[in-house]
Amino acid sequence: MKNLIVFIAVGLLISVSAFGQIKPKQDDWVAYDLTHDFLLDAPQGLEQSWRSNGHSLSFTDDVQFSEGSNFSFAYGIGFTSNNYYNNLSIETDPGNGLEFISFLDTDTVNSNKLTVQYIHIPIELRFRSNPNQKGNFFRFYVGAKVGVRINSYSKLITDQFNRQFNDLGSLNRFMYGAYTRIGYSFINIYAYYSLSDLFSDQLYPVGVNPALAFTEKFSPGTPISVGISLTL
Repeated sequence: MKNLIVFIAVGLLISVSAFGQIKPKQDDWVAYDLTHDFLLDAPQGLEQSWRSNGHSLSFTDDVQFSEGSNFSFAYGIGFTSNNYYNNLSIETDPGNGLEFISFLDTDTVNSNKLTVQYIHIPIELRFRSNPNQKGNFFRFYVGAKVGVRINSYSKLITDQFNRQFNDLGSLNRFMYGAYTRIGYSFINIYAYYSLSDLFSDQLYPVGVNPALAFTEKFSPGTPISVGISLTL
């Protein structure tokens, strides 16, 4: 998995270099989204933390509908990392590889994080107002992105131990959803709504705590990301 991540990172750097060649010809060729990530309609018992965060970096090419038009279409490639802090425990049995899911007692936990990382392809329908004398303009973008999971892990830290479980198979391999980016100059408001489930459609085994674990498909809620976006 580490080799795959290195390979993808090199690919992104090559993409940056390629897009860099066209950067003087267009605006908004790169976007960085810093978000608060949470799960909408979370089930009873799931306690979410304000610490949950997301990071998304996208490189896009912009194609105007016609010369001088305020509307354009964009496409590209990017990387997304979602970090959910909550009391949902995901552990892997080293003997058979089965993943156990349960709710933790937050009084005994210092930190519990689920990280899911994707390579994604964004497409956008863009509107930009005419720039003022300083070159600043208003933007309203509506987009969608489709991604494939390249890395995932859960990390649990208590006073007694520090455990990490990698390559979680119970998570959905693919992600897809819709987003909007609205702003002025290089600062924007960003919001993403997932249309895919965070977990796959499989049945889960009873967890390490049978009183708190699940014996059938568990849906933690709909992934949502809201925050700020910086564009160049």
